[in-house]
Amino acid sequence: KNRLPATLDIRTSADKTLEKKVQFYPNPTGGRVNVAGLARGTRVQVFNQKGAIVKDMKSTTSPEIINLNNQPPGVCLFVLSLNDKLVGRHKIVLK
Repeated sequence: KNRLPATLDIRTSADKTLEKKVQFYPNPTGGRVNVAGLARGTRVQVFNQKGAIVKDMKSTTSPEIINLNNQPPGVCLFVLSLNDKLVGRHKIVLK
């Protein structure tokens, strides 16, 4: 029998050091969210309550201003990744 080596990469948690440096404000918000402390090139994905992606972008500045004015009130989940590594997950309440 021939056996092939396999590598399984399961990302279950964020890097807590990087996650603590990122700040989201205001929370709750009326639509605009400031995200400070992002490294340039960090991927920012925003999911609505139904799990649909409503924003998918890469950061270019800090703070990055994300406009969610077109979203209904509720909770959005921000997922941050850099170089295909999870950096953090944050919940933002939309008024």
